[in-house]
This record gives sequence, structure tokens and C-alpha cells, in this order.
Amino acid sequence: MTALERMKNLTIYSPNNNCWIWNGQLTEGGYGTVWFEGATYSVHRVSAHLHLGLTDINNTNIYVLHKNECHNRACWNPDHLYLGNQSDNMKDAVNLETHRNSSKVYCHKGHSFDRWTKRRSGKIIRVCGTCAKERESKRARRVR
Repeated sequence: MTALERMKNLTIYSPNNNCWIWNGQLTEGGYGTVWFEGATYSVHRVSAHLHLGLTDINNTNIYVLHKNECHNRACWNPDHLYLGNQSDNMKDAVNLETHRNSSKVYCHKGHSFDRWTKRRSGKIIRVCGTCAKERESKRARRVR
């Protein structure tokens, strides 16, 4: 039996959203795992290898991510997956509010995060306007 046949035997096909839900072993984070070519891999990573052209399944610089319309970590439908990088993964986590800091509404001094700003690196971050004004004021005093 091929790996794909084994995977299909351990899958529940959801008619509502077309998810292919892994019904085998799951990690604590809810991702499916499968034995493939002598090692254990995430089932969505194997799916990307078999269907999306992920040539090096061990390349940790290439992330296999779920598209925004599919939030099921156990899903391995290749139509619900895409190849990306860590930056794409973090953007998805922020957009879905699953990033560990996305639920924070106050800075370390207790002020609310009230605006977004773009850093020189291009990274967009939440900023406490009160703390930003304080930093700018200190910087201006030092320059004088």
C-alpha cells in the first residue's frame, strides 16, 4: 500500500468545506502525523510533497501553510495548502489572531496598543502611541 493510499484510509472527507481531515495520530498542536519514507512527518507536509511540488520534504525553510479559508490543522487537502516562508506563517498567525501576542491589548506599561506602524525593515507592528511619543521626546532632548 502506498503512503497516499494509507493517508486516504485514515481520512474523513468533510462535505461542508472540502477538508480532508486526518483521523490518525495528531500532535499536541492538532497537526496530523504520518510515517513516510522512513520518518514521521506532518501529514500536510507530505500532502504538499505529493501534490504541490515540495521537492525537499526536509527543507525547513519552506513552510506548508493552510490558506485563510481553512483553519483546520488536521486538514491535508492540497487545495487548502500553499508553500510559504516564516514571514508568511507569522502574517497568517497575526491575521487569524492565533499568534501568541495577538491577544495583547496593552503595552508593558499598561497603555493600549492604539496604532500600527511600518518599520524600516518593512515589518508592520502594533505600537503604543503614548510610549512612542515618550521615546521620540527623549530622542529629541538628546539631540539638542
